[in-house]
Amino acid sequence: MSCPTAATATPTPVMSVSKREFARRHSSSERTVDNWIAAGLPVLRYSTRKLLIPLALADAWLQERFLVCRRTPSTARLRVVNPPVRSAPAGA
Repeated sequence: MSCPTAATATPTPVMSVSKREFARRHSSSERTVDNWIAAGLPVLRYSTRKLLIPLALADAWLQERFLVCRRTPSTARLRVVNPPVRSAPAGA
């Protein structure tokens, strides 16, 4: 079995988003994403101003570094903000 060469290898598409979209997906600010980039978040730089963030690599980096997962609308509704308060037993 031989290894694929550059001529025969098929490129795999990488889903990438802008910094603004990545911040929105993770309920964060663009400034926070800037801090993550400075800390080593994987990015694809096309120029000094244009960059894209590969979702699979960036999500894996965040999970490994901060143990976080992207919040989806369905999981956001499941969070308990204030647990129910138990009333004191009668006669106490």
